[in-house]
Amino acid sequence: MPKDEWLKKRKCGIGGSDASALIGESPWKTLRELWQDKFSKEKPKEILTPSIVYGTKAEEPLRKLYELKHLEQDVQYLPNIILERKKLGYEWMRYSPDGLIYEHETGRKGILEIKTASLNNRDSIMKWENNSVPNQYYIQTLHGLLVTGFDFVTITAELRYYDGRVEIVERTFTRDEVQDDLDYLEEKEKEVYYL
Repeated sequence: MPKDEWLKKRKCGIGGSDASALIGESPWKTLRELWQDKFSKEKPKEILTPSIVYGTKAEEPLRKLYELKHLEQDVQYLPNIILERKKLGYEWMRYSPDGLIYEHETGRKGILEIKTASLNNRDSIMKWENNSVPNQYYIQTLHGLLVTGFDFVTITAELRYYDGRVEIVERTFTRDEVQDDLDYLEEKEKEVYYL
């Protein structure tokens, strides 16, 4: 799908990056700003800050590196794709994955989400410690599990520390491990969406 069409289609539902704003957990956007974006008559604009440009350009090499490290998996990627949830009453839920994973041995299906982050202070570092991820990324990937019905999520992230260190980390969680959070998010999103 062409980028302009993708941007336009994103306005027609709630995507993974919208989910944290929808439930009041986004550090970047309020619910009011989300609704303004969705219902504005203006042509959707792509926001291009230096960190967004870097993250977009780093996505493909990080995906390739992930594939090289995980030969037991098949990773598929289609640019500018939007998946839609098929469950009745939830068709407004959308997700654009950074990759779809198929495990050869188990047959399990997963979502690959790719992130880059500059860790400039203790607070930003703590959000990635002890196998955790920042809340807005966790919500984004939970939303992806709700849309796809897949078995697991893997987040691979390049973390750039204030002292010049760079680290690539992976965080994986299964649907079974997060089922309570999935149930909560599903109800919360539906409740707010239909206000």
